[in-house]
Amino acid sequence: MNYNSDSNTTRTENSLVENLTKKNAQGITEMQKNALPVMVPIQEKDWDTMVSLLQSAVDFQPKVYELMRTLLTVSKMKSMMEQWSETEQGQFDKAIKEMTYKLSSQQTAVENILLQMKNHEQQAGSHLEKVMNDTLEQGKELEKAIAKAQEKTDRRTWIIRTAISVGASVLAAVLSTLLCVLWLA
Repeated sequence: MNYNSDSNTTRTENSLVENLTKKNAQGITEMQKNALPVMVPIQEKDWDTMVSLLQSAVDFQPKVYELMRTLLTVSKMKSMMEQWSETEQGQFDKAIKEMTYKLSSQQTAVENILLQMKNHEQQAGSHLEKVMNDTLEQGKELEKAIAKAQEKTDRRTWIIRTAISVGASVLAAVLSTLLCVLWLA
């Protein structure tokens, strides 16, 4: 199918170039044969130069079309587009691979940071738990010390009260005895 379409395109291009060449050649021939009196004063030498320039342009046109046709056939254009597409796809794939690699390395870095943060969090939690347990233990020891001090204070107070009571009782008995002896004597 492509072969037929290339063949049809080539035939169409050939007939267009041939028609254009014939038409231009005919126009120049008519200009040379049927030269009408020129209204604008143009010297014959300038007129001949213009006709020569037109002839060169007409002669050159088919060559340009022929060059273009050989350079840019449909199949060549298709081949060039496929090649360009493959190149672009290769660059796109390369860019995707690079981005995937960078994202993967960044993801690994983030995961490492998260792991480090988790480890620090666990260490901080363990340290806090240890400090709290130590503080609780110190609080219990302080409570025991306060209880012992309170107990000692209670004993001393009891001993002092008892001593004062016994001392007062003994003193009262001694004074009573002395007073009795002095009264009786």
